[in-house]
Amino acid sequence: MKSPRVAVLLPVYNRAWCLAETLDSLKRQTFRNLAVIAVDDASADDSYELLVRTASENREHWQVRRNAKNLGMIPNLNQCLRYQRELFPDVDYVFKLDSDEVLEPGLLATGVHVLDGDRGAVVCHFRPRFVDSEGRDEARDCGLARKLAVHGWPR
Repeated sequence: MKSPRVAVLLPVYNRAWCLAETLDSLKRQTFRNLAVIAVDDASADDSYELLVRTASENREHWQVRRNAKNLGMIPNLNQCLRYQRELFPDVDYVFKLDSDEVLEPGLLATGVHVLDGDRGAVVCHFRPRFVDSEGRDEARDCGLARKLAVHGWPR
């Protein structure tokens, strides 16, 4: 397999209850030239075991690591970045995925298409769709797109 174009960073902590759905959404991506770097932050549940099992069943570019002790959210994301730079330094794009998020099948392909089409772009943001535990849409807005526009994004 050729070197991946996209690295998906997946910091995880105690998400066994929803992680399988997140991982399934990664496996269903139509864009296949990707690496997944998952770092478990010393979870007390079965998150790490689920990551290892999923990585062993899937593509060669799935890497799983585990912190010896809990570092916290941002330090764990930084661990993901360190491993990405070490293992896949030549990727074109880095995508951060929270361990309780589910991606639509063409999301990464759309992001790559948008970014490839505008080499001056530095951020590609997707508006999340929030659903409740029964799959119904929730009326919420994270406001990130609005915040980026206020601060001069996009340029």
